Amino acid sequence: MFDPKVHKVQNYKFFPLYEGLFIGVTSLISLQLVIYFLYFHARAAQDGEIKEGLLRTAKIVASSIDVEAHKKLHSKKMQNDPLYQQSLSPLKKALESDEDIEYIYTTVMKDGKVFFILDAADPGDSDGDGVEDKSLILDSYEDASVELVEALKNKQALTSDKPYEDSWGHHISVFVPFYDTAGEMEGALCIDVSAKRYFERLAPIKTAAQRAAVGAFVMSFFFGLSVWFLRSFSRQMNTSRRRIAKDFEAFFNQKKSSKKELEPKADNKSGDSSK
Repeated sequence: MFDPKVHKVQNYKFFPLYEGLFIGVTSLISLQLVIYFLYFHARAAQDGEIKEGLLRTAKIVASSIDVEAHKKLHSKKMQNDPLYQQSLSPLKKALESDEDIEYIYTTVMKDGKVFFILDAADPGDSDGDGVEDKSLILDSYEDASVELVEALKNKQALTSDKPYEDSWGHHISVFVPFYDTAGEMEGALCIDVSAKRYFERLAPIKTAAQRAAVGAFVMSFFFGLSVWFLRSFSRQMNTSRRRIAKDFEAFFNQKKSSKKELEPKADNKSGDSSK
């Protein structure tokens, strides 16, 4: 027997396109935020590893400097002196042993200005930028970085926060003070890594993040497409169920009406037979 309360089909509201778009966009934003979070921390970790490696190298080289000999290098005339070449030896070894190092040199501060002393670079213009690669004893370092000036003033080891530009190009650098036997700071050892090399070492992380971002877009698209398909199918099924329920109700009502029409005729026939 048909019972409207039992056989009634709820008319649910379906918006497949908007629901699919909502799920797709929401999942895309969520995935992109996660990817950015991972990229940011991975990049920071790699950046820290590069700078910590430079700092360790700089400290080792600084500890091998003959500070007393370094104090005696106070004139450009001593550029070809054996004392200069002897003092330069540990810097040369470090430059030759580490391909990441572009320049390695020492600096001192006098009257608030920064001057070069030792420089392991070979004479000439190897990179073709029109600037002599090698600095000479007491050449003024006019465009010294803020971190180098701070390292010399505050007597502390520092690294560049970000790549900076000077006459020799773009660099990431580390600056480590070195001291004489009396504990007085003589100067700072400086190591430069080219910004290009620095970004090359960070590039794999950026590439991975970009690929993950593309993958997230594809996944979000299919999430949205799946929701659209499932909700469209559900809407179609709900419409079919409502149509079937209405047809069944109409059929039941028609059958009920037919039955009522037949009942009086049956009563008349029974009355005539009694006569």
